Amino acid sequence: MRVSSLLLICFLGFSFLAKAQAPISISLKVKTSLQSETFPVLAANKKWDSQTSLIMDMTSNSNYGKTLSAGVQPGWAVFLQANGAWAWNMGNGKARIDYMPTEKQRINDGKWHEIRMVFQPKSESVWLYFDGKEVVIMNYGSTLLEAASLKNNLYNTGQKEIKVKGLKICETWKRDQTTPMTKNELKVVSWNIWHGGRRNGIVEGIEQTVATLKAQEADILLLQETYGSGPILADSLDMTLYLISSNLSILTSLPFMEVFSPWDDFRLGGAVVQTGDDAYITAFDVWLNYLPDTDKMVKEEADYDVFVSEEIKVRGREALDMFKGIKSLGLVPLPTIIGGDMNSGSHLDWTLSNSGNYGGYFLAWPVSKTMYREGFIDTFRSVYPNSGKDLGYTWSPRFKDQLQYRIDYLYHDQANWKTVAAGVEGYEDTNWSSDHALVWAVLQRIRSVSP
Repeated sequence: MRVSSLLLICFLGFSFLAKAQAPISISLKVKTSLQSETFPVLAANKKWDSQTSLIMDMTSNSNYGKTLSAGVQPGWAVFLQANGAWAWNMGNGKARIDYMPTEKQRINDGKWHEIRMVFQPKSESVWLYFDGKEVVIMNYGSTLLEAASLKNNLYNTGQKEIKVKGLKICETWKRDQTTPMTKNELKVVSWNIWHGGRRNGIVEGIEQTVATLKAQEADILLLQETYGSGPILADSLDMTLYLISSNLSILTSLPFMEVFSPWDDFRLGGAVVQTGDDAYITAFDVWLNYLPDTDKMVKEEADYDVFVSEEIKVRGREALDMFKGIKSLGLVPLPTIIGGDMNSGSHLDWTLSNSGNYGGYFLAWPVSKTMYREGFIDTFRSVYPNSGKDLGYTWSPRFKDQLQYRIDYLYHDQANWKTVAAGVEGYEDTNWSSDHALVWAVLQRIRSVSP
């Protein structure tokens, strides 16, 4: 059933980026009691449920769930899952992105539900809302559509079991903005959850990962190796998901204001988060290359100069590229947090006095040195400065035969924060669900910065 576009004049609000481009909002209301295994379309601008569209299981170490093969075709689609929840897809003919929430976002209960997608051209992201709640933000750079094509061939389902009304397009978008209670103290967690948290079982592993994250009671989660588990984690934790890439995600119950991926989105992404009335912070999630293999270099007693040059060539270069990308955003100087899996040691740990712990090596690791040159503080070491006593190892709860050292970090800028508390969880747990320990920090703002 083809429908005409209803164009409305709306207002975006404000932007922390140097320039803002008008968003495009597409919304609909749906009512159904249908239970179906065929993923019927609710609304789309491409042929979703054609005879040539086959059911495919995407569950793997890097994805999760079932959908239709039509997802790779150019355009977007909103459809019904077998679990009764809605879902969303976008493709460009070669690549696809999918959002498939849990039954917490069920729509086949015979009630009217509103679904809205807001395309933000500036950040190349889509913001999805369910019944007025912002549930996920997804980068679509790899499946970029021209703004005009979002409105082409717009249609809704013709199935009598599914009622759709109010399918419309708004050329710009006014966001309902709620100000959270001001938080001058935040708990932040960074964790590489290892293949979506499913290495201990597709069901059991995710349940264990959810339980671990719930126990943290964090305000902001910076996750690596999210790999298809983002919607499950966000729904279970009642948080909004920013899916930077298949690898990286940020989850929070605080309002997202802007998102960005200023470098390789598999390695870096960030967001401005509102922490109170006229109070905002920036958080970046990072994953750096796992090569060169530090364990191998140490065990083979690599020449010191080779060790250092290889590190500078790969992760050292990536740290410089990371800050080049961050600075290119031209953001106002908000309080900033950077965390993630750096796959790199710290110059604060690998000292001459501690060299016995690290195969006799003492190194000025280029990644951690770059962080300090840029004015960022290692939260764990700020609380536990004795690196010979408080080791803080994060690699690895699962691979004790390999070199044990810190490779996961939370940093904050020194001008706006102080670390109240910090720690490492899971390193001693033999049944830990990840090959990385979890790192956490409680940060207190020492000054307020507004845009």
